[in-house]
Amino acid sequence: MATPRESNDGDYDEEKALEKEINELRLAKKTLFEEARPINEKLEQIALRERECVDKQHQLRAEKHDRDKEKQAVRRSETTKMRKRRVLENEPDTQTVVGSSNKAFHSTGEENCGTY
Repeated sequence: MATPRESNDGDYDEEKALEKEINELRLAKKTLFEEARPINEKLEQIALRERECVDKQHQLRAEKHDRDKEKQAVRRSETTKMRKRRVLENEPDTQTVVGSSNKAFHSTGEENCGTY
């Protein structure tokens, strides 16, 4: 059986070995991060440019959508104006209608009214 002194020495040796391994792992991690830094910076540049391009694409799409809506509104307005113009052209002139009924009254001497 191990004496208390021997078990303390074993714990101490194991703790020293773990501390050494932890330091080696941290050093390896630090080395890899340093090696990866240029790649990470390049990835960040690419991601930034991608976001700029996506934002520009969204802006262009929104502008095109706005232009299309404006064109549609203009066309709708022009169509409405044309319809109103056609309706006005097809309606009889009220002066002509009133004038012809007055002529009929004056020529016959009677009012042209129907009974209901």
